[in-house]
Order: sequence, then C-alpha cells, then structure tokens
Amino acid sequence: LGGSTPFGTNPPNAVTLFEPTSYYYFAPSGSNPPSLSGRTYGSLEYNAGPGIKTATGADLTTIAGDLIITTGDVRLNLNGGVNLQGNVLVNGTSSLTFNPTNASNVQFSGGAAQVIGGTAASSALVVGSNSSVIINNPAGVTLQRPLILPKALALTSGKLTTSGPALLTLAENATVTSGSNLSFINGPLARR
Repeated sequence: LGGSTPFGTNPPNAVTLFEPTSYYYFAPSGSNPPSLSGRTYGSLEYNAGPGIKTATGADLTTIAGDLIITTGDVRLNLNGGVNLQGNVLVNGTSSLTFNPTNASNVQFSGGAAQVIGGTAASSALVVGSNSSVIINNPAGVTLQRPLILPKALALTSGKLTTSGPALLTLAENATVTSGSNLSFINGPLARR
C-alpha cells in the first residue's frame, strides 16, 4: 500500500487498518502527505524530500509506534490532536512542526519509555502556539533535544526527563498543570 491515502477511504470506513507494530514508510513523488486525520498508524516514517509537507484534519491521529522524520519539512497541523505512543525522532536536515489552527494536544502516551530526539538541528522540532503537550506515560518520556513550549504542558502520568543539552523551555505565558510525586519534570527547566 502507498500513496497519500493508504487507507483507501475516509474514516471511519477505512479499508486498511494498520496494526500497532506495522511500519508505514512515506516517500512521496508529489507534495501530498498521507491521510492522517482520524487514522491510527503503527510506526510512521516520513522521507518527504525537499519542500513542505503539511497534514491537516479535524480528527485525532494516533501513531502507535515511532514517528520518524528522515527528510523534509513536515507540519502536522492536526486540529484533532496527535496521540504519540512511541519515540519521536527528527533526523538529518529535516524538521517537524505541530501547529494546528485550533487548540489541540500532542500527547505522549506510550506503554514503554518514550524518547523525543533525533539527529536534526536543535531547532528542528517546533510545537506551535495552539498545541499543548501532555505527558501521560507512567514509564516516562526523555527529552534528548531542546524543546520550547509556547502554550501548555500537562503532567498527567510519568516523568519528563530533561538535561542541559536537552532543555525544556516554557514561553512566558505557558502553563504547567497537574503534576504529582509520580509525574514531574526530572531535570532543568527554563522560562523565557
């Protein structure tokens, strides 16, 4: 299966269902991204090539495995939010932006420890002003690259581990909610 509509039709009438352990490699010949809104993928790798690839939609997208950006400028502007259950890796000269037009969540909810990392430049991962980040993984999430959050961070379950080189920075008006002795920022935190 391939192309920008690997499911064959619009949700909830999809003719293809990806298992959580499946791997979808997206290398387009044009500018259309795969259909993400309302879909569940296993691992999803974007080898998008040059140019900007923007995915939009109103329904929740779940990526049950890893989200890997190998090449290209990928923008997941999904108003329904994104549920990430594996690692997020931005590699090479690529970039990844979460910037929906309406308030939306980027939730880390894996069953095992998750990593936010990759080999791309420190500015290659962007969370836009309409996106809130939710940590909801009892096994925790480790930040392996710097990240700036302009809106909100909700610590529902599990630690968010940071370090000096992988600093979490909150914008001036960004909020942190929830948190407990089981869900907190484990490492340095900065405010702009």
